[in-house]
Amino acid sequence: MAEPFHEVVVVDFDCPSRAGDWVAAAFPTVKVVRVTETPIFHLARARNLGGAATSGSDWLFFIDVDTKVEPGFLGEMATRLRPGGFYLADPLEYDLYGTMFVARADYERVGGYDEAIQGWGSEDEDFVEQLESIGRERRGFDARWVSALAHDNEARTRHHRIKDQVVNNAVNFIYRAIKRDLRRQGLTLKLAARQNIHAQITAAYLARGPAPRSVELVFDQFQAFETRVTKALRYTIDVPGAAS
Repeated sequence: MAEPFHEVVVVDFDCPSRAGDWVAAAFPTVKVVRVTETPIFHLARARNLGGAATSGSDWLFFIDVDTKVEPGFLGEMATRLRPGGFYLADPLEYDLYGTMFVARADYERVGGYDEAIQGWGSEDEDFVEQLESIGRERRGFDARWVSALAHDNEARTRHHRIKDQVVNNAVNFIYRAIKRDLRRQGLTLKLAARQNIHAQITAAYLARGPAPRSVELVFDQFQAFETRVTKALRYTIDVPGAAS
């Protein structure tokens, strides 16, 4: 709040510590967005809610709750931001991946963060990939301006459905690979279809016992000469514990 800025938005995603109440009391000029009765944290949605709550500045700065900013950083970056690219810490530590400057026009063009992605990680990498797919350049700012606050994996996954980071990353990796494959074929899916694909992958990957390795993912239907035509792809997912 000591930095020069257009506005600050904090998203309180059903925080059990009532972070939104603390922010509203300590910093009345901050805009607090509240999500209630949603105990499973959804970072992509939280970021999109925050972006939607801003008033129209040309640039958006996303920062996670576990990241500290050094004094003078935003004032310094205000003189450096240029269209045609987005800005990440350099060198880039994994815990700083979500700390990013992005032009509002580019954020809106790619549809923001993909809310089909659930759990810890991957939504920021996917967002970077979407920006690069429209020709935006990855640029860096000195990583000495920001630092991640140390915390363990239990804290990272406490409010996620899947507690195992390896499993969560595997599900999201498969989802992103399928999404990338569809994009190569010129297919862009609406959110509901993407969520359906992610849910099928999650169910298949978490299954144990006689679960199928081959999962059919239906992603589009259309009407042609009074016939309902379904397009589908079949992916083979190597699911630990599934029947061979």
